[in-house]
Amino acid sequence: MGGWGQRYAEKIDRGLVAVPSSTSGNFVSWRVLGEEYYDVTYNLYCNGAQIAKNLTASSYNHAAGNANSKYQVAAVVRGVEQAKSAEIRRCYGYGVRTCGK
Repeated sequence: MGGWGQRYAEKIDRGLVAVPSSTSGNFVSWRVLGEEYYDVTYNLYCNGAQIAKNLTASSYNHAAGNANSKYQVAAVVRGVEQAKSAEIRRCYGYGVRTCGK
């Protein structure tokens, strides 16, 4: 049996989500995509302004976040920022998908 050994994967988005933090502000989290490697960092934006840069984790607690906060995240590959994710608003409830764009 021959083959190239390629794996096939679905095209998924960053999966950015923001929920009320258990302490204060908003907890923001996103997917690390399969094609991203160990040297990738992330820049996080709230309402168009950068609030964190060169993050090595895929989550962030934004203490100043509130119910009106809108977030985007961008991967930084070899020092070059990639396209920002779609903008999302903070979810306003628990247990049910209550997030908005």
